[in-house]
Amino acid sequence: MMYDPLSRRRFVGTVAAGLAATWIAGPGRAELATAGRVLSPAQRRDLDAIAALILPTDDTPGAREAGVVEYMDRALASFAAEQRPLFDAGLRDLNLRVTRRHPAAGSFADLGTGDAAALLRELDTEQSEFFEAVR
Repeated sequence: MMYDPLSRRRFVGTVAAGLAATWIAGPGRAELATAGRVLSPAQRRDLDAIAALILPTDDTPGAREAGVVEYMDRALASFAAEQRPLFDAGLRDLNLRVTRRHPAAGSFADLGTGDAAALLRELDTEQSEFFEAVR
């Protein structure tokens, strides 16, 4: 999966700016820590692994530094709530694929980079609605 680094930089910068604006204008830190969360810790972990493969950290910030999973979690709790069933079903399907192919792995997040990237390429080839939403 090769993505245009200029578009990636622009995307990461935009997400970072949006998160910074939300943090500055939003509620206090204690409220921010728990408000608007709908994803389970396991779902967050799997989405973090997916996002890190799509926008890896290299000489520029990646998905983790931009807080992409935090953004997705809050989006699914508010303006993108209608996509929550898609994310739930997509993560469930992804982990069923993991269980079938790599029984020793507990979840997508436990896979090595090569196996995880192969599964994402498969979803991309299938034009998975879930993968498109995550991407």
